[in-house]
Amino acid sequence: MKKEIHVSGMRCSSCEMLVSEALEALEGVQKAEVSHQRGVVEVEYDPAKIDDEAMKRAIEGEGFTVTDRRKSKKPPHGRLSYRYGAELTGLEPATSCVTGRRSNQTELQLRS
Repeated sequence: MKKEIHVSGMRCSSCEMLVSEALEALEGVQKAEVSHQRGVVEVEYDPAKIDDEAMKRAIEGEGFTVTDRRKSKKPPHGRLSYRYGAELTGLEPATSCVTGRRSNQTELQLRS
């Protein structure tokens, strides 16, 4: 069976690898294709051997969040504009792209 799982907090290919390895280590998961750009994991699995909750726990155990929809293009906390064309596009808890673990720091995304 195939399933699409929406995940937030992934930033790079290292994040993709963490999620993929966590899922593929579970009995019953044959394959996990991860896209941090889309915020989506496509999983092939045997529902007789594993359930959705076990896959969710594996992803969240790596420090990411399973959501019920695709990654939004809108900033999560509104948009603030600054002089000279700089734009604050989002405030999110920072995630280490090496470990996937969340930290207490805040990440600011600026566009000019």
